[in-house]
Amino acid sequence: MTSVAGDPTGQVMAAPLMLRVNRPASRTQEKLADDVCTDTVGRVMSLGGTRVLDGANAVLDEVANQIPDHAVARHAAACLAVAATVPGKVMQADGDAQEGPRLKKAQTDTESGRRWTEQAYGDLTDAAKTFGHIRLTRNIESIARALDRQDQGEPAARLLGDLAQTLEDRKVKPDVVAQVQDLRQQIAGGNQ
Repeated sequence: MTSVAGDPTGQVMAAPLMLRVNRPASRTQEKLADDVCTDTVGRVMSLGGTRVLDGANAVLDEVANQIPDHAVARHAAACLAVAATVPGKVMQADGDAQEGPRLKKAQTDTESGRRWTEQAYGDLTDAAKTFGHIRLTRNIESIARALDRQDQGEPAARLLGDLAQTLEDRKVKPDVVAQVQDLRQQIAGGNQ
């Protein structure tokens, strides 16, 4: 059986993928696996975070705190870091009947964002193994831009500098490294 996804230029097919899930090493991991392997938490993890699905965020928080040395905890912390750090809007249905739902700017939580960012990306070599270079770069650039908008340019530039070094050490394309370095320079230059 092959997997098929629609694309404007046609269909994209992929060969079957064998996925092996090891047994939980403890009762804690077994319980967390039941909580993580749900549609809601799966969606949050695939989309990279949420500001409104509090139950899913509670599961991610529990995973990140209970088994911090596992890759799933790094994924959970990354979702929580983006939701806490990157500004966004939330649809609220508390308007009157004539106005209908409206968008409200979500507040960021810099301290929580910093904690989750450290857990997800504190060791960028391990983070690169966990997320892959593309997602790692996308997430860190997004967080760095958000930190810069919150007048946290110095930690943002440091994070980007560390990312550029990690990507270079891992022999990622030089133009990707240069793009990260350019963003770092842009952020560092704006804070002088």
